[in-house]
Amino acid sequence: PQPQNLFDALVNRVENGAAPDQILAQTAGGVVKRPLCPYPQTAIYNGTGNKNDAASFHCGGDLEAPEVVCADVPTKYKHEVNAVRRSGEWRTIYLRKKAQGKTAKQALVVVAVKLLHAVYAMLKHRQPYNPSRLLVASATIGS
Repeated sequence: PQPQNLFDALVNRVENGAAPDQILAQTAGGVVKRPLCPYPQTAIYNGTGNKNDAASFHCGGDLEAPEVVCADVPTKYKHEVNAVRRSGEWRTIYLRKKAQGKTAKQALVVVAVKLLHAVYAMLKHRQPYNPSRLLVASATIGS
């Protein structure tokens, strides 16, 4: 979404001290309204009503607090957890690290770093994802 009249709202805030209660944004589908929430809160959908109307949202939550995917895994590891759960290659890497005596968190960090390296390599070399490159034996790396 592209915010509309954002500069005017900013000038009004600076010159008159009047903070906007919502910011309008234009999308291909029309105008979208969201409440403007004080940080660290965010706009949360009420579950009913038009999703393009600010009245269907309330301010809440805490962007600073980690959300929980499950009791032991904070949200910041959710992509790695999903990769480990849904992909045999990523699960193999995770289980290898666990077998080497790493904690679950340490093994997830290894998966996170490998995910970043895989994405970087795909972008750099303009190649599609190739899962077979993940499971290269450690003895062949660097030779």
